[in-house]
Amino acid sequence: MSQNCVFRTIAILSVMTFTSLMFTGSLMTTVVSSTAIVLTLALIHQLRKA
Repeated sequence: MSQNCVFRTIAILSVMTFTSLMFTGSLMTTVVSSTAIVLTLALIHQLRKA
């Protein structure tokens, strides 16, 4: 159940990143989105440890 939620979150973030890149074509947007994904993955990893 929790793993399914993790995959869903990653999928949503990936789609958001791809969409924002398509619309803006901005490198800054891509960097911000990538940072958000990395931080989310780190948070998920910490929650699964606890």
